[in-house]
Amino acid sequence: MKPSPKSQKPSFIPRSILRDLEKLKQTLEPNAEYKVVEEFRASRYRRFTSIRYLLILFIVPLLVNQLSKMFVISPLIDIDFP
Repeated sequence: MKPSPKSQKPSFIPRSILRDLEKLKQTLEPNAEYKVVEEFRASRYRRFTSIRYLLILFIVPLLVNQLSKMFVISPLIDIDFP
């Protein structure tokens, strides 16, 4: 876990340069391609999961509404008010 910028001590080198040097160091590592592929897979899985949950949040209330209308409300109305 990376410390937040507020908790980092001030230095003579700007953080943007340090961040760029860190990215360069990660790129030069022997397992850089493997790490990029793993990060891509993880991001694809997160995207798929978030879309799935958004669809569930949208579809389930609509289904409950329609099913309750068909199987609960309509039969009660038909019985009481023919």
